[in-house]
Amino acid sequence: MALNQGRYLPENPRKYVGNRNNIIYRSGYEKKFFLWADRNPRVMKWGSEEIIVPYFHQADQKMRRYFTDAMVKYRKRDDTIVHYLIEIKPYSQTIPPKQPKKKTTKTNARFLRETLTYSQNQNKWEAARAYANKNGMEFVVMTEKELGIKR
Repeated sequence: MALNQGRYLPENPRKYVGNRNNIIYRSGYEKKFFLWADRNPRVMKWGSEEIIVPYFHQADQKMRRYFTDAMVKYRKRDDTIVHYLIEIKPYSQTIPPKQPKKKTTKTNARFLRETLTYSQNQNKWEAARAYANKNGMEFVVMTEKELGIKR
């Protein structure tokens, strides 16, 4: 596995929903979120890639499966309980890519790749919002900003 990927072993395994022996973080952002969810006393339950949302991928005109990054059952300070469906992404993947000023094969290829990624994310998140609304949850996209990671 790459340097920023690995297995996460929960300190509070009773809080984890799913297979506690197969929790995989795919980025440093996810690892930081897992640590927060595991250690935060207000988090009642959490899971990673436990909720699968079908979505229509417009670029290839096919139905796909979206494994959401996380879900959390959280007790707020006023004792209300909320359920979140969470996606964890770098902020750069949450905004439309900018056209490169210099047009080269390399910059055009990168722009195309970033545009496809952004489009796919939008397709996934639209389906995730609908799923969350239908199931009494709130869909949230977390970036390095929400996770307190400086870049």
